[in-house]
Amino acid sequence: KQYDVLPLKRKANNILEMAMANPADPEAINSLEQYTGMVIEPLLARHSEIEREIKRKIPFGLRDLFTPQTNIWTTRG
Repeated sequence: KQYDVLPLKRKANNILEMAMANPADPEAINSLEQYTGMVIEPLLARHSEIEREIKRKIPFGLRDLFTPQTNIWTTRG
C-alpha cells in the first residue's frame, strides 16, 4: 500500500481513471503510469472511500489466503 489509490475505469487512448487520496502527487502518478503502462487520470477520493471499495471488491487479504478455510474456498472450482 504505497499509494492510496483505486483504479476505476479504463478509457480510450490508454487512459486509466484512478481514484486517489492525493491526486496532486506527481511521484505517485509517475510511478503508477510506469507500473500500468497507461496514462493516469487522477480523481480525488477520500481515503475512507478508497478503503471501503478495496474491501468490497477484494473481500480478503494475503493473510486470509494462507488460512485453511480460505484455501479450501479458493481451490474449489
